[in-house]
Amino acid sequence: MDSQQQISPYAYNGGRPVLERVQEILKENNYGSLSTALDISRSTLSTWRNRDLTPFELASRMHIKLGVSLTWLLLGEGEKYDNEIAEANQRNKLPSFELNDGELAEKAPLYFDPEFLGEKATTCDLMVVTFNGQKLFVDKNTTKIVSGSYLTKSKNDFASIVELERSPLGEVMLGDNAIDESQLDVLGKVVLV
Repeated sequence: MDSQQQISPYAYNGGRPVLERVQEILKENNYGSLSTALDISRSTLSTWRNRDLTPFELASRMHIKLGVSLTWLLLGEGEKYDNEIAEANQRNKLPSFELNDGELAEKAPLYFDPEFLGEKATTCDLMVVTFNGQKLFVDKNTTKIVSGSYLTKSKNDFASIVELERSPLGEVMLGDNAIDESQLDVLGKVVLV
């Protein structure tokens, strides 16, 4: 080789700014929930933050899984997402929520292989609800009660997953009890578990 181009190191951002960007992407507002979402101990997150260490392995995960731009994540420059990767992921990106104690909290979007979702990927308006440790795929287009599990919200904003059925007389049944349909907002039907 006649000449060799030198590749100099970048001035990577340290722990705090990188972790703040990760929190922004994942919509996690504290290190406890971030630790859970990333399956990384709180002490590791604290070490990165306090010692201003750049979490390169985490950056690699964010790039591969979510299409986050390494330039944005590690240097704070450019666009948040690499266009090509982000466009591919957008097709399989589903909004995600966690249902706890009647509260529906938005989480970071989840990405799925279209083959896993099958025809539901194109025929349904899906969202993922984590409830009792299980991921439920809810079709937001299916709000007419016939029979099955539904994501509902009561008039006092209490969200729940309930088994509902419409009787031959047209009543909505919750178990053996008829309920007043006007007191419920059906947000969608569980179509995949």
